[in-house]
Amino acid sequence: LFIFYGLANYFLLFTYLGLSYQYFWPQSTNWHQYSVQFFGFLQALSLLVFSRKYLDIPKQTKTYKLFVWAERFSLAGILVLPFLPQHMTLILVGITLAPGLGLPLFAAIQSCFSGTRHAYYFLAAFGVMTTFLLLNAVLAVVPAEYQTALGSLFGHSTTFGPIGFGLQLCVLSLGLGDRFNQLQKTNEAMTSANLERESKARQLLEHEVNKQTLLLREQNSQLQDLDRQKTIFFQNISHELRTPLTLILNPLEQVTEHRPNDPSLSMA
Repeated sequence: LFIFYGLANYFLLFTYLGLSYQYFWPQSTNWHQYSVQFFGFLQALSLLVFSRKYLDIPKQTKTYKLFVWAERFSLAGILVLPFLPQHMTLILVGITLAPGLGLPLFAAIQSCFSGTRHAYYFLAAFGVMTTFLLLNAVLAVVPAEYQTALGSLFGHSTTFGPIGFGLQLCVLSLGLGDRFNQLQKTNEAMTSANLERESKARQLLEHEVNKQTLLLREQNSQLQDLDRQKTIFFQNISHELRTPLTLILNPLEQVTEHRPNDPSLSMA
């Protein structure tokens, strides 16, 4: 988007200065009549889209909706350009450039108040461009002798325009670089925080596993003790029952041997 906006800027400037007609399409007179309007619409559209992405305008805001409508209007202007007379297309370009420049500046000021760092680069870039365009306008209204002196100094009376656009793109490049650095720092901070959370979660999990392992060992030891106690209890019961039964059965067996036909003894 940044490259697209930069190309649209310079094509508009070259076309406005007549350089595009001189070097790119010298044989296309009809196209030349509409080329300024075409690149004007294209510059407004690219600026709106780039600004909306660069400033991270939330979708639920009214500003975002205004951007979308202005982008649609610019695109519609490009599509109907071949079907309208030249004077009407010039009026439409003027109408389109007003929100095309005003909305991004308004959104940038809003972002500056909310503390968005890269919005300051955006304002600085358009401030530089506006300054050089004003110098260009002043140069156009100064007396002829001053124009001659400035023209000999800079080589062309419209030098300030390309310089302003170039410096604007340079400042925007710095803003993009700073934004990428901020995003990288944010990603690194988030990665570090995630690693720290994972480390804490791992430590908590290990602690819980060790705790449950000790608990299971204690329960296993208690079950083994209960099993030993049960075995000892049944052994004692068996011993206590065996002794009196032996004392009863031995005399009974002896009496049975001496009196085998006694039915009461057989029943016992």
